[in-house]
Amino acid sequence: MFIKTLPVYTGLTTAEGEANAAGINRLRLIPAELLTVALPDPNSEFDLPDLYIDSRSIFLNDATDFVDIDVIPEYASYSEDLVEDANGEVYQCSIQLAIPKDRPDVTAWIHRNRQKRWVALIRDRNGFIRLVGTDQQPLQLSVKGGLGAKNGRNGRTLALSTNAIMPSLYVDSIESVDLFATTEFDFSFSHEFNT
Repeated sequence: MFIKTLPVYTGLTTAEGEANAAGINRLRLIPAELLTVALPDPNSEFDLPDLYIDSRSIFLNDATDFVDIDVIPEYASYSEDLVEDANGEVYQCSIQLAIPKDRPDVTAWIHRNRQKRWVALIRDRNGFIRLVGTDQQPLQLSVKGGLGAKNGRNGRTLALSTNAIMPSLYVDSIESVDLFATTEFDFSFSHEFNT
């Protein structure tokens, strides 16, 4: 039996030369009112792709850090759908996160944080990091859950979603130490040299 092989096209590779893995393996949240995001300028002097920002574009308005949420990659996803509404095109951005085993600490966290508006950093399983939501278009938290019957699941599903004027932005790091300055500027610096 003769098996016809498909031609190999050069120049087409998967992300970073690896398989295309689905899911989110890291999620960090910060209240939107504590953050200012400088959206990319297409005429920027920096040689960055249009939808990429670096740490010089994210500013903390208050001394705080991100809230890290434990995720199981198989139960965490991100979607970004371009749709038309009454105001034109918008991106519907949504992070879905299943938290297995409903328990008091999960219920309490949801209750305390249900009214907050968020900005998220997510890292996908291919290593790409995205900033989802901004201080002007923050994510809103919604929740579903319950106790499953017989073979059902016991847990909560969190959704963080927003409508945005542009897709989520790629960033260079998910670590606070890389994103935000941790020291004050030293005004004692001088161009005068002692010999």
